[in-house]
Amino acid sequence: MREKDASLIIFDDELTPSQGNTVEQTIGTRVVDRAELILDIFATRARSSEAKMQVELAQLEYTLPRLTRMWTHLEKFRGGIGMRGPGERPSTRHFARGDDAARESRQTTVGGVAAIENVGQRPSPPANPPLG
Repeated sequence: MREKDASLIIFDDELTPSQGNTVEQTIGTRVVDRAELILDIFATRARSSEAKMQVELAQLEYTLPRLTRMWTHLEKFRGGIGMRGPGERPSTRHFARGDDAARESRQTTVGGVAAIENVGQRPSPPANPPLG
């Protein structure tokens, strides 16, 4: 890998979060598995706001298990006067889940609006009207 001077390695299989981290740390290059690549492709091709929200929600659900221990380097700053106590520290997972819930409710709203807008439309006439 170092001979080719690659900046990204793509695996043709799904990797668990720990497998991805281990390979990334061992090689020192960003690692992308099959699912992440597919989600990235969908993200670039999504056109409607509903499609963009669905892809964003799927990306967040994919990323959530990979966020563990992301902020552990800040743990030494806990406590002290005027600081939050050990039980009051918001986690990254908590924020991500809150965003997921907000996106799901927004997606439901957008889907409901699209359904209401489509109700008033008349079906298009057949291409070849019947003779006779």
